[in-house]
Amino acid sequence: MWGSYCNNLFGFWRNPFGLGGIFMFIFWFLLFGLLIFAVYLIINKSKVVSGSKENALDILKKRYAAGEIGKEEYEEKKKEIIQ
Repeated sequence: MWGSYCNNLFGFWRNPFGLGGIFMFIFWFLLFGLLIFAVYLIINKSKVVSGSKENALDILKKRYAAGEIGKEEYEEKKKEIIQ
């Protein structure tokens, strides 16, 4: 009884040459693309974080060179940035 019902209901997805096969291909293609995009974002985020410490140190050097902060404050903030 349930066998013919299940074949009619789920046979649509098992037919590789029918519409079900196309939907499954699109599903796996999008899933794979999403995985690649997530890896890209993780790698790109790590580059931004490491680059931000260099930028902060450059800004600190510029502020010290401009005379906005003193030598003691410069050394203190430099230690904080490097850690």
